[in-house]
Amino acid sequence: MTTQPKTSQFITGIKEVVDQYDAFVIDLWGVIHDGRNPYPHAIETLKNLKDLKKTTLLLSNSPRRVFASEAHLAEMGLPRDLYTHIYTSGEDTHQGLKHRPDAWHQQLGNRLYHIGPEFHHPMYTSLPYEKVSSPKDADFLLATGAELSHIDDYEALLKSGLERDLPMLCANPDRVVVHGGKIILCCGGIAERYEQLGGNVFYHGKPYPAVYQPVLTLLEGTPPSRILAIGDSLATDIKGAQSNGIDGALIMAGIHHEVLLAAHKMTPETPQHLIDLSIKTGITPRYALTEMVWVK
Repeated sequence: MTTQPKTSQFITGIKEVVDQYDAFVIDLWGVIHDGRNPYPHAIETLKNLKDLKKTTLLLSNSPRRVFASEAHLAEMGLPRDLYTHIYTSGEDTHQGLKHRPDAWHQQLGNRLYHIGPEFHHPMYTSLPYEKVSSPKDADFLLATGAELSHIDDYEALLKSGLERDLPMLCANPDRVVVHGGKIILCCGGIAERYEQLGGNVFYHGKPYPAVYQPVLTLLEGTPPSRILAIGDSLATDIKGAQSNGIDGALIMAGIHHEVLLAAHKMTPETPQHLIDLSIKTGITPRYALTEMVWVK
């Protein structure tokens, strides 16, 4: 396990630390794109990493499977040849549903109630599961995304699941996400509320250990000390990386921007704000930078 730094080193771009690492595990939402368009500076950084023959793995708490994520990124304007690998919480969930690798998954029945949009259906449609129209007919809940704006909108549904003691499989642990510059409710927020009400939840994705097993396999023996994780969430990207001995670089313009920045820019108060946030969360990133830029 990597040593938790006492304080974060502020850097202006990835170029400052690139020679210390052979592989980069990079988050998508809030780092590479805003949910609609890729950030030009992020594309430039990927191009520079490719030119230096660094391995890049995009690791996203996205409910999409890998093939769907690749297609979605290409539509957005991020070419497939700019990154080496990609893995998602949606792919990890699909593999869990397919192989049932542990006692928790083995106790699931075959009837699921899906909380999320229709385009997430490929997660399970090729598998022997029946999608039902009510929690009253389900063996478990599968949460992949938030279509409603407020967590209170899910209260009745979640209580219906609790009445039948249904387990919930969460395909995206992110509680909130940046979409078009706005912070909105995400799947993990629904799962968190279900736990608060007394529900039994299993999470696929960052920061949970299972998702890092295929990541390290894809990185083909690169020691964790030579890997840098880049993400905008202390609770998922940085915590998950550090739990696996990997240094983390926090992108401050992501979900923590309202606490750390002013008008998406650093201020003299930013270092203290990050110290306070690190104390509050118990997570201190090795590095912090405003955006995933190469150099400023």
